[in-house]
Parts: sequence; C-alpha cells; structure tokens
Amino acid sequence: MRAALAASGPLQASYSLRMRPNLILFWLAAAACLVAHAAIVRSVMRSRTSGRWAADATWAVVPAIGLLAILVWTWHVLHAVPPA
Repeated sequence: MRAALAASGPLQASYSLRMRPNLILFWLAAAACLVAHAAIVRSVMRSRTSGRWAADATWAVVPAIGLLAILVWTWHVLHAVPPA
C-alpha cells in the first residue's frame, strides 16, 4: 500500500490521508443507521398482533431501501477520483 502511495506522488498521498476521517465518520453513521433500523424492524416484528402489520412493515422496509441507496451513493462520492 505504501509503495502505491509513494509511486502516485505527494498529491495522491495527501488526498488518501485526508479521506481517513471521512471514512471513519461514514462507517460510524452507517453503523448507527443499521442499529436504529434493526430496532425499528424488531419492534414491527413484535407487534404482529395489530391489524396494521402490513402497513407497519412497509414503513419499516421503505426507509431501509432509502438508507441503502444513500449509503451506496455516499460510498461512491467518498471514493470518487479527484479531478486532475
């Protein structure tokens, strides 16, 4: 890894080092979203006795899909190659 950074020059090495706090923040936010959404799904699964279970399950799955789309988009933005 270091050889690749050294070969790419100082600009690429400094860009790579700047990305580290962003990646840490990204993974912390992703973990927090995962924990929160797991709690939401768990509460929906526990309340199966209510007549609105299908609606509750839908409202639990739709945000999960949205969060997954945001996660993928953010990952691509974080790893975009800076313009030369």
